[in-house]
Amino acid sequence: MTGMKYQEPYGDKPRFFYGYIVVAVAFITTMIAWGINYSFGVFFTPMIVQFGWTRAVTSGAISLAMLTEGLGGTLMGWLNDRFGARVVVTLCGLLLGLGCILTAQTSYIWQLYLFYGLTLGLGLSASFVSPVSTVARWFADRRVGMMTGIATAGSSAGALVMSPLANQLILAYGWRTSYVVIGVTALVIIVSVAQFFKRPPQVNQVQYDTDNTKSITNKLELRQYTFEESTHTRQFWLTCGAFICFGICEYSILVHIVPHGIVLGLSPTTAASVLAVFGALSIPSRIIIGNTVDKVGSRRVFTIGFISIFLALLWLQIAKEPWMLYLFAAVFAFGTASGVVALSTIIVELFGIM
Repeated sequence: MTGMKYQEPYGDKPRFFYGYIVVAVAFITTMIAWGINYSFGVFFTPMIVQFGWTRAVTSGAISLAMLTEGLGGTLMGWLNDRFGARVVVTLCGLLLGLGCILTAQTSYIWQLYLFYGLTLGLGLSASFVSPVSTVARWFADRRVGMMTGIATAGSSAGALVMSPLANQLILAYGWRTSYVVIGVTALVIIVSVAQFFKRPPQVNQVQYDTDNTKSITNKLELRQYTFEESTHTRQFWLTCGAFICFGICEYSILVHIVPHGIVLGLSPTTAASVLAVFGALSIPSRIIIGNTVDKVGSRRVFTIGFISIFLALLWLQIAKEPWMLYLFAAVFAFGTASGVVALSTIIVELFGIM
């Protein structure tokens, strides 16, 4: 008809892609959740001083939290598939906030294990699996690495922001009040942003990163595994083992690096700044590494990351001065960033978007 212009109803990219909102919300969620976890090292010394507990007994609480986070990840993954990220991340915010508020009431070691190790640990289990898997569903696999890097960079931002903030709160108000403030803040922010999570539409409608969308869709569909099928593969257990090794390396250091700095004679503020340096350098590292994974492959990045962690741990044995600890934090940040982004991408490559 004359005077009418035909418009293609399908196939064009939308003016605004909601997947970027999902990435931003995932970033905020991991920033708050893992910032709380990383800041445990700042609370470590004040609790030991007040209660007279040993470092081994006190650090057992975060070991239990990591165990709970790992085991709870399976449950949270199932809940995420069934109810969606909005429900799971809302639960994450409630558990994290409650865990912090209850930890502030701790008087006995079993309470620390119950409130921090179990309650807060279960909240952490929902703070990684759900956001990262939801981000992966929104993007074509040639951009999964970069978007996963951005989402997980939130945890590094948490180390940068939360550790110095927790230190200042403790100096001003004590560790109990600090945990209450952090818990209430975490609950309000995470529960609020969780409402912006959405399930993606059909794969061929959202994963438009390449022109050949149909081939991407077919490739992703061919790689889908059920949980039971995954457990019968060697790759699944190798990946689990790698995650365990990675977790032991990362969290044992991040919990003890602030007390270690204080033992070396650093002030609490300077010791906490080592953790802040780790967080500050991890943010660009994860984004850059995510883009690198998309270009050269996750397995090479994974190998480089663990070599970097090994070298950083060797350097830590001789690090005594602040600049030496800052250098350790820089290399360790690069290594852990490489590890977490590469491992997350390997899971998507091996088993599909679960």
